[in-house]
Amino acid sequence: MIDLKKVKDNKRKKRIILDNEWVTLMIGLTNKCNLNKCITCPHTYSDYGEFIDPELFNNILTQIKDVSSIAIHGTGEPLYHPDVISFLKKIKD
Repeated sequence: MIDLKKVKDNKRKKRIILDNEWVTLMIGLTNKCNLNKCITCPHTYSDYGEFIDPELFNNILTQIKDVSSIAIHGTGEPLYHPDVISFLKKIKD
């Protein structure tokens, strides 16, 4: 026999856990890569792609709230972005 009280209590507990989940904002800095040698990569040359505009990056940072962490990523190499150091400093601040 199913104890409905236990089911309701379990649902309530799960909801509390989900309400307190960390939220990570993932920002793609680029889809460019300086390596261009990975056999699993669909890009065939390093000039492919583009970098996120610094103004767009700044706008994203000013509009976010209730974010536990920020992850920089992309389909390329995030550290290849010419402004990555200033982006990291802004994220830290």
